Amino acid sequence: RYIGDWSSDVCSSDLLGLYIGITGWICDPKRGMDVRALLKYIPTDRLIVETDAPYLMPKNLTVKPKNRRNEPKYLINVVEEISSATNIKAQKIAEASTKNFKSLFGV
Repeated sequence: RYIGDWSSDVCSSDLLGLYIGITGWICDPKRGMDVRALLKYIPTDRLIVETDAPYLMPKNLTVKPKNRRNEPKYLINVVEEISSATNIKAQKIAEASTKNFKSLFGV
Protein backbone atom coordinates (compact mmCIF):
# COMPACT_ATOMS: atom_id res chain seq x y z
CA ARG A 1 0.00 0.00 0.00
CA TYR A 2 1.30 3.43 -0.93
CA ILE A 3 -0.42 6.41 0.61
CA GLY A 4 0.99 9.88 0.27
CA ASP A 5 1.97 12.44 -2.32
CA TRP A 6 2.81 10.12 -5.17
CA SER A 7 1.61 11.98 -8.26
CA SER A 8 5.07 11.93 -9.81
CA ASP A 9 5.32 8.17 -9.21
CA VAL A 10 1.94 7.57 -10.80
CA CYS A 11 2.89 9.67 -13.80
CA SER A 12 5.97 7.54 -14.39
CA SER A 13 4.28 4.17 -13.71
CA ASP A 14 4.12 3.35 -17.41
CA LEU A 15 7.86 3.88 -17.70
CA LEU A 16 8.54 1.49 -14.85
CA GLY A 17 6.05 -1.18 -15.91
CA LEU A 18 4.11 -0.82 -12.68
CA TYR A 19 0.45 -1.40 -12.09
CA ILE A 20 -1.48 0.92 -9.78
CA GLY A 21 -4.13 -0.64 -7.55
CA ILE A 22 -7.17 1.36 -6.50
CA THR A 23 -9.10 0.11 -3.48
CA GLY A 24 -12.31 1.07 -1.73
CA TRP A 25 -10.38 4.02 -0.31
CA ILE A 26 -11.58 5.98 -3.35
CA CYS A 27 -15.17 5.53 -2.14
CA ASP A 28 -14.49 7.56 1.00
CA PRO A 29 -15.66 11.15 0.42
CA LYS A 30 -12.80 12.62 2.47
CA ARG A 31 -9.89 10.21 2.07
CA GLY A 32 -10.69 9.38 -1.52
CA MET A 33 -10.26 12.91 -2.84
CA ASP A 34 -6.50 12.54 -3.30
CA VAL A 35 -6.88 9.20 -5.05
CA ARG A 36 -9.67 10.57 -7.23
CA ALA A 37 -7.43 13.47 -8.29
CA LEU A 38 -4.67 11.06 -9.32
CA LEU A 39 -6.86 8.89 -11.53
CA LYS A 40 -6.29 11.16 -14.51
CA TYR A 41 -2.62 10.14 -14.44
CA ILE A 42 -3.25 6.40 -14.35
CA PRO A 43 -3.67 4.87 -17.81
CA THR A 44 -6.26 2.09 -17.95
CA ASP A 45 -3.59 -0.38 -19.07
CA ARG A 46 -1.87 0.16 -15.68
CA LEU A 47 -4.98 0.12 -13.46
CA ILE A 48 -5.99 -2.73 -11.17
CA VAL A 49 -9.13 -2.54 -9.03
CA GLU A 50 -8.67 -4.12 -5.60
CA THR A 51 -10.90 -4.99 -2.67
CA ASP A 52 -8.48 -4.52 0.23
CA ALA A 53 -10.65 -7.23 1.81
CA PRO A 54 -11.47 -7.83 4.54
CA TYR A 55 -10.73 -4.19 5.42
CA LEU A 56 -11.78 -0.80 4.02
CA MET A 57 -15.30 -1.61 2.96
CA PRO A 58 -16.39 0.92 0.31
CA LYS A 59 -18.28 3.77 1.93
CA ASN A 60 -20.58 4.10 -1.06
CA LEU A 61 -22.44 0.86 -0.30
CA THR A 62 -26.16 1.49 -0.12
CA VAL A 63 -26.65 -1.42 2.29
CA LYS A 64 -23.77 -2.07 4.65
CA PRO A 65 -23.37 -5.58 6.05
CA LYS A 66 -23.62 -5.94 9.81
CA ASN A 67 -20.21 -7.63 10.01
CA ARG A 68 -18.56 -4.59 8.29
CA ARG A 69 -16.32 -6.98 6.31
CA ASN A 70 -15.22 -6.05 2.83
CA GLU A 71 -15.60 -8.73 0.17
CA PRO A 72 -14.77 -9.11 -3.54
CA LYS A 73 -18.45 -8.66 -4.43
CA TYR A 74 -18.00 -4.96 -3.59
CA LEU A 75 -15.46 -4.43 -6.38
CA ILE A 76 -18.26 -3.04 -8.50
CA ASN A 77 -18.57 -0.14 -6.05
CA VAL A 78 -14.91 0.70 -6.55
CA VAL A 79 -15.27 0.38 -10.33
CA GLU A 80 -18.31 2.66 -10.33
CA GLU A 81 -16.48 5.28 -8.27
CA ILE A 82 -13.52 5.18 -10.68
CA SER A 83 -15.96 5.45 -13.59
CA SER A 84 -17.64 8.47 -12.03
CA ALA A 85 -14.31 10.20 -11.43
CA THR A 86 -12.85 9.51 -14.88
CA ASN A 87 -15.90 9.50 -17.16
CA ILE A 88 -14.77 6.10 -18.45
CA LYS A 89 -17.51 3.49 -18.63
CA ALA A 90 -17.51 1.06 -15.71
CA GLN A 91 -17.46 -1.91 -18.11
CA LYS A 92 -14.26 -0.63 -19.74
CA ILE A 93 -12.59 -0.15 -16.33
CA ALA A 94 -13.62 -3.65 -15.23
CA GLU A 95 -12.34 -5.19 -18.45
CA ALA A 96 -9.05 -3.30 -18.29
CA SER A 97 -8.50 -4.25 -14.65
CA THR A 98 -9.20 -7.92 -15.39
CA LYS A 99 -6.82 -7.88 -18.35
CA ASN A 100 -4.13 -6.17 -16.25
CA PHE A 101 -4.59 -8.65 -13.40
CA LYS A 102 -4.20 -11.57 -15.79
CA SER A 103 -1.09 -10.02 -17.31
CA LEU A 104 0.46 -9.25 -13.93
CA PHE A 105 -0.12 -12.70 -12.48
CA GLY A 106 0.28 -14.70 -15.69
CA VAL A 107 -3.25 -16.07 -15.58
